[in-house]
Amino acid sequence: MNVAILGLGRFGTQLARELAGIGVDVLGVDRDGTRVNDVVETVLLAAEGDIEDVEFLESLSLHNYDSVVVAIGSDVATSVLVTLTLKRRLRLGHVVAKASTAEHQRALELAGADTLVNPERESAQRLAHTLGSSQIRDYMPLGGSQGIARVRAPVGLDIGAQTPAEIAVSVLGEMILERRGGTGAPLHGRERIVERFLAKRPPTGGAK
Repeated sequence: MNVAILGLGRFGTQLARELAGIGVDVLGVDRDGTRVNDVVETVLLAAEGDIEDVEFLESLSLHNYDSVVVAIGSDVATSVLVTLTLKRRLRLGHVVAKASTAEHQRALELAGADTLVNPERESAQRLAHTLGSSQIRDYMPLGGSQGIARVRAPVGLDIGAQTPAEIAVSVLGEMILERRGGTGAPLHGRERIVERFLAKRPPTGGAK
């Protein structure tokens, strides 16, 4: 697999390094020579040039790449123009574009981007779902109010369980602790759990 990344800001540079790290052939392109030099030893190819220049884009032979990523988020006009050029002028098969706002995303959709990413929004959504829960390890939004969460499976409380039945009680105890907000501390010297349960039960029997 090979991928071309147009724009080597923080997102583009990190993406280039991650892709190169898993064995993907990467072309990194930016108009800033310093940014190009930062990745030249990491990616397969690196080029310095103006990605708004159609002739320069044509010289990169981008049709030979499986995907082309427009990793420009701060300059909306340039991002949309480059995406439009890649899809309408060069007729590339798969273009990924980075959006920074909802309006930017809509413009990229109209320009023909095949895949849209919004790293800031996705990071905020992931943090919002994991910050207040010790059970959710990671979260991936799917769109709208839906997403996939990676949760920590209960492994049980340390009660010295050895038999399957005891292990089941250990796991159930942890699940109840998490759901009810308990502490897991022994009840010695405190109200006994049986007495607490009986106090909440409605009276039975009585005079007829």
